Amino acid sequence: MEEVGKKKGVSEKYSFDEFKLYYESTEKVTDRRLDNNKWNYSICVGIILAIAYIWNWSVFNSAYTFIGSTIALILSFMASLFSYLWIDQIRDFKSLNTAKFEVLNEVAPNLFFDVQSSSIKLVSFNPFNEEWEQLKALKALQEKQSYNIIALKSSNMEFFIPKAFRVIFVSIFIISLLSIFLHPDLFIESWKKYLQF
Repeated sequence: MEEVGKKKGVSEKYSFDEFKLYYESTEKVTDRRLDNNKWNYSICVGIILAIAYIWNWSVFNSAYTFIGSTIALILSFMASLFSYLWIDQIRDFKSLNTAKFEVLNEVAPNLFFDVQSSSIKLVSFNPFNEEWEQLKALKALQEKQSYNIIALKSSNMEFFIPKAFRVIFVSIFIISLLSIFLHPDLFIESWKKYLQF
């Protein structure tokens, strides 16, 4: 596949204003990713607090122990799926940023700054079209492929928190499931009493 940067003519000059506008869109992607991480973190902490409250309530109300376990089972399952989606969301944002910076690097050598005092004709680099081509080249548009994102080592720490939440939610799911499977008669009896009210 031909590299995206080689499609453009070497002698073409591009506007610094277009470059600046595109760079701002790149920064906005990073800001959106960080805002989404904060929001997702808040949701996961809220779910953990809800599960803790439900377990605490069911321990002090022994008639509802298995009802609490069932609710914790369902919540933890949904939250573990949410953690998987969060990780994929981070990967998608990182792929988009990688494509944007590739385009910025291609444009940079041919930037022209002094537009008013020159007779040089500027052309558009079409950065968003180039970004789309970069995303295709990164295979970021396919359903499930390996993600070969080049980033600083510290940026991979961003994946630690959703992975930690995923481990917590899967553990809660397993504990809830085991408590139900180890005591099926008590589980059925608890739900019968609850549904009779």
